[in-house]
Amino acid sequence: MADKRLIHTKLLLSDDFNSLTFRQQSGWFRLLLVADDQGRFVAKPTIVRSQLFPDTDISLEDIEEDLQAWQTRGMIHIYTIDDRDYLQVMHWWKYQALQWAKPSDFPAPDGWVDRVRVQRGKGDH
Repeated sequence: MADKRLIHTKLLLSDDFNSLTFRQQSGWFRLLLVADDQGRFVAKPTIVRSQLFPDTDISLEDIEEDLQAWQTRGMIHIYTIDDRDYLQVMHWWKYQALQWAKPSDFPAPDGWVDRVRVQRGKGDH
């Protein structure tokens, strides 16, 4: 069963979103699709490129520029834990009203509170 993601129409009126390049806007929509249920993903440019723009010739420098643009506008927070870079989509819960939200595959940034709601199988208590 595929996860559903919502993109609020107010995003199209956002000065921050509209100041992005077309590639950065497209990447933002794609990031919302690949982020886990807590709005988290790896911030390693090679992985970001392979997941957001497979089979394209977008450079790693372009991806680094996109990550920086999203962070500068407060759309993501990039943080490091155990020498690995991660990103947290800011305001995730403002726009994602997931009925079921699995625990994250990645560690949370300091001070972040996850919202986990899983469906238990028969016999689980």
